[in-house]
Amino acid sequence: MSTIKDVSIATQWAYIASAALSTCWFAWHRLAGRCKWEPVAVSVLGGTVATVRLCFEGSVIVNFDVAQNGRAVPWLRYVGLLITLPVLMQPYGISSP
Repeated sequence: MSTIKDVSIATQWAYIASAALSTCWFAWHRLAGRCKWEPVAVSVLGGTVATVRLCFEGSVIVNFDVAQNGRAVPWLRYVGLLITLPVLMQPYGISSP
């Protein structure tokens, strides 16, 4: 019987594989001049974050305290969005400060 952790690990491996395939796909299209660099960057960064989550979970800082009230934030959950959001918003003229 599979546990939740087994399912989580399997889906993370599936995401890493799909990120690798999409990186190759978008890199090929980038070299052919059919897309810009943003899809390649998002695929690479997404796969990197998923690999860090899978390989180093438990051995890196999983949570950190945000404010004086001591609320913990699981930063690995949000780091992918924080890294890729400025790249995704750039074609629309929205840049990060």
